[in-house]
Amino acid sequence: MGIIRKTLSVTTLGLVGWKSKKELLAEAEADLATTRADLEQTSALRAALAERLETVEHDLKGSELDALKGAKDARKDERRRVRREKAEAQAARARKQAEARAEEARARLQKTSKSARKAAERARKKAEHFADDARHQVDDVTKTVRKKRKKLRS
Repeated sequence: MGIIRKTLSVTTLGLVGWKSKKELLAEAEADLATTRADLEQTSALRAALAERLETVEHDLKGSELDALKGAKDARKDERRRVRREKAEAQAARARKQAEARAEEARARLQKTSKSARKAAERARKKAEHFADDARHQVDDVTKTVRKKRKKLRS
């Protein structure tokens, strides 16, 4: 049956497609399955990044609390002034680093969400396109067969 379709496609200069409805549908379903797998992978990555963001925020809170405690202890004794300044500087550095990590994690999280939506939309459009093409090809073949039957009968 495949040879006949291919021959018909060549002789009609491409008016009749050489892929059957089943082949087009299988292709569209394979693309849809790939997109779903990509979406699941993206969702897993998003969950991992959200968990990482929570960890970084928790670490940030812990660093801030440690820095505040160090600053409080240093205030008790004037001789510990140097120690207090070091603790505050360390807290500032830790806060900057944690904020940078949190911002990076937020950016990754937004990027993954956006790419997943785009991939799903592309797959949906591609599947619709394949389905429309298959419908049109079936209609064209049906018309051709009806015309040939009519010629044969007359």
